[in-house]
Amino acid sequence: MNELEMKIEPSFVEEDLAIVFSFDFMRFSKKMGEAVVYTFSETQDPSWESFSSTEYIELMPALKNQNGKIAVIHDITILEEYKKQSMNKMFHFLKIIGISKVYFLQSKSNVAVI
Repeated sequence: MNELEMKIEPSFVEEDLAIVFSFDFMRFSKKMGEAVVYTFSETQDPSWESFSSTEYIELMPALKNQNGKIAVIHDITILEEYKKQSMNKMFHFLKIIGISKVYFLQSKSNVAVI
């Protein structure tokens, strides 16, 4: 069975002081989904207080009381049957780079599917 591949393209948005990761999820050279994730320091911008009511996932609960790095999923579109595997791969990558929380601009239960 050919596994789902994840390709990552990083960029930097100077005005937001954010590293942005564009994810493409591929299988047999066919796109199964994509996501755009912004990463920040949790203390960097007071506008992040607006995310307090937004859904999020704690990737590293041990860092709960420390100022950590956060990610905000801005756009995500994944074929339904690849949604779980794609999200797991993306969360694994974010955890490796030290992200403690992942916020969703959309409801995580209503992540767009194509």
